[in-house]
Amino acid sequence: MILFVVAIVFSCRKSAPDPILPPLSNSGSHTLGFFINNEVWVPYDRGTFEQHELPHPTLTEEGHLTISSTRIDEANNARNWFCLEIESGCNRPGIYPITNRSCKAPYQTYYYGDNKDRSEDIYYLDTLQPHFIEIQYLDTINKIIAGTFSFNAYSNKNKKLIKVRSGRFDLKYQE
Repeated sequence: MILFVVAIVFSCRKSAPDPILPPLSNSGSHTLGFFINNEVWVPYDRGTFEQHELPHPTLTEEGHLTISSTRIDEANNARNWFCLEIESGCNRPGIYPITNRSCKAPYQTYYYGDNKDRSEDIYYLDTLQPHFIEIQYLDTINKIIAGTFSFNAYSNKNKKLIKVRSGRFDLKYQE
């Protein structure tokens, strides 16, 4: 009986998603993904913090958009946190600059387990280049927002560059 229960628990455990970007869409499929240094990044959590895994978009009446999500990096005992925001005025399709009012930085890595003594990596936007989010679809009745983004960011520790490309989202937002 004990082996049966253990088998059920492990068979229900969530596995990492396939390394493919979600398609470009505007149906409210609640998807997010991008390439980071040519590797696919999509949200993923083992279940302990699954509520943080899912993309969390908010859009205020003033047009302040925030999109955040997490991903477990099991190979490095790390949790990656992604966050983009538009300061204000996001009330229709268009191109908007990426800002850091509440996000602090668009990409961060926090370590745990065997790596818990490592300090976090915080990647700040490359200030020498403009960075934009393109809102391609905004449905304020059904609360759907879809678009694309790309940016470069540098690590706070070693100035390592990350290139985020082909970013896309199709999300149901909260106010």
